[in-house]
Amino acid sequence: MKIKFGTDGFRGVIGKDFTFKSAITASAKAMKYFKEKNAKSVAIGYDTRFLSPEIAFEIAECAKDAGFEVFISKNFCHTPALSLFTKLKADFGIMITASHNPPIYNGVKIKEKFGGSALPDTVKKISMTESIKSSICKGKIREVDFYDTYFDYIKKQGLINYTKKMDFKILVDPMFGSAQGVLEKILFGTSIQVKEINNVRNPAFCNINPEPTEENLKDTIKKVRKEKFDIAFAYDGDGDRIACIDNQGCFYSSQKIIPIILKYLIDCKFKGCIVKTVSVSSMVDKIAIQNNLKLYEVPIGFKNIVPYILDEDVLVGGEESGGIYIKGYIPERDGVYCSIFMLNLINHYRKNIIDIWHEIEDRFGTHVYKRKDLHFEDLKKLKRVIKNIDFKSIAGNKVISKNFHDGKKFIFQDGFLLIRLSGTEPVLRVYVESSSEFKVEEIFAFIEKCIKV
Repeated sequence: MKIKFGTDGFRGVIGKDFTFKSAITASAKAMKYFKEKNAKSVAIGYDTRFLSPEIAFEIAECAKDAGFEVFISKNFCHTPALSLFTKLKADFGIMITASHNPPIYNGVKIKEKFGGSALPDTVKKISMTESIKSSICKGKIREVDFYDTYFDYIKKQGLINYTKKMDFKILVDPMFGSAQGVLEKILFGTSIQVKEINNVRNPAFCNINPEPTEENLKDTIKKVRKEKFDIAFAYDGDGDRIACIDNQGCFYSSQKIIPIILKYLIDCKFKGCIVKTVSVSSMVDKIAIQNNLKLYEVPIGFKNIVPYILDEDVLVGGEESGGIYIKGYIPERDGVYCSIFMLNLINHYRKNIIDIWHEIEDRFGTHVYKRKDLHFEDLKKLKRVIKNIDFKSIAGNKVISKNFHDGKKFIFQDGFLLIRLSGTEPVLRVYVESSSEFKVEEIFAFIEKCIKV
């Protein structure tokens, strides 16, 4: 069976591309690859999606038959908990999740021993590997609560100590995903009040993609304003992505969160380089230049950030979609960990994030960002159209440089346009940044006229 690995693992529509057979095949390929690297144990986690636990336990049986010691989560867990357990107690990890994709999707993520997404070279080799076969010497399966390890690790990080006396009211929206209850348990015993919504298992995700975008969080934003929360945090389906909402109901994607975290780390005299994917705000470029920090721009997918975390001293590694690595953590995204970090920096500055953000804008200018997902049925024709696209000017904006490493990125004086096909869905993603809402919409109108399939 042919298995296609995308930006982070294998994903597909349940019952069509993603089945028990394809999920087991993808996992068995990873098992074969890691066994040849002398791996003896595997950690298996799963999210709240349809059939996630059932498929996870089938994969556990396959791993046991192949001779592995298997650690499987007692309940659904967020991906960072699986990643951390892998780093500390297993040789590799398998997570059953489709992350932020629509409810009809499910998937398989592979984690390496270092506790992060499998490297691009590893993924390539796994995709070409045959499935593992049963071994004469069988392994064993142990059900484990990965959060015992996770909570202990977070506690030892010491970040909670700085938030214990914060007089703060927080709203948490896990979007029916697997990060339910995690931040609330971590903050138990502090003076911070935590209220959680959308915290039951609902594989249909109330017909909303479990991706923390402004469009998907309209009701959460209304609740923040109505009930006067100081801040809200939202996570995607498997809890490795984050978005924030401030006390006035303003939405913060990682396009704002990354600069805020960078400001704090730089103000606290931390050193290191910055790694960002091609869709991340150009404000990060300005921050890097002004502070003489080395900046790397990589294709979309956290697996492309991980090699830099392993080989260099990375201050922040970030994606536009909400995945953020912070210096001192394992080489992984973690929405909950980022929430704790955000509380620390708010406590440090004694200001709400809206005030911190305004200080950054005063220094680096206004950057308005928006992403649209355009659905097309004729993908072959769309690919031909995109292949032939090139611009010298876009809606009156002169193109000063280009980056075609992942999709097509056209950079102008006060922003950029990026168009690329999704690695997991039949969707064309269009990313635009400029100095005003009006300019952003002008650029969208321009590109939508150019791409008609």
